[in-house]
Amino acid sequence: MSQNQSLPFISNPIKASLKPLQEVGIILISSLLVAAGLNLFLIPHQLLSGGVAGLLPLLVI
Repeated sequence: MSQNQSLPFISNPIKASLKPLQEVGIILISSLLVAAGLNLFLIPHQLLSGGVAGLLPLLVI
């Protein structure tokens, strides 16, 4: 019974130490998806992405 009580104390630090790695992984995957979307869809078809970056080409033309 003492082993069952000690398991939550052992697993919590492990989960807490993996949380930043999970966040970094999510950021990397999402940035790769954004880069792929820009390179595969927006740039070849000369579409504007919006925001300041999408407004500047309108002002230059």
